[in-house]
Amino acid sequence: MANDDRIDPATLSDDSLLEYARRFVADAADCDEDAVEDDTELYVKLKIDSLGIVAVFIDVAYTFGVPEPSGEIEYRSLDTPRKIVAFIRSHQKAADNEQN
Repeated sequence: MANDDRIDPATLSDDSLLEYARRFVADAADCDEDAVEDDTELYVKLKIDSLGIVAVFIDVAYTFGVPEPSGEIEYRSLDTPRKIVAFIRSHQKAADNEQN
């Protein structure tokens, strides 16, 4: 079933994607968005647990149509909003290459 509410990340700037990532992270950390900066460490500074990080990537997958990370190691490596945006961009480029 397609999600008509999905946003094509190719239509957004990195700054706009960072806003989404910070919003998703703030929601998972139950904190104010202003407390989340581009390089805020999700596990160390915000104390997001494994369920919280899964919630972030469910939001990412639902909103942008990219797959969730493949496992614990990949989840752990995506520990800042900036890295989440890089993850989105890498899957966007992979999808673009498949279409060409």
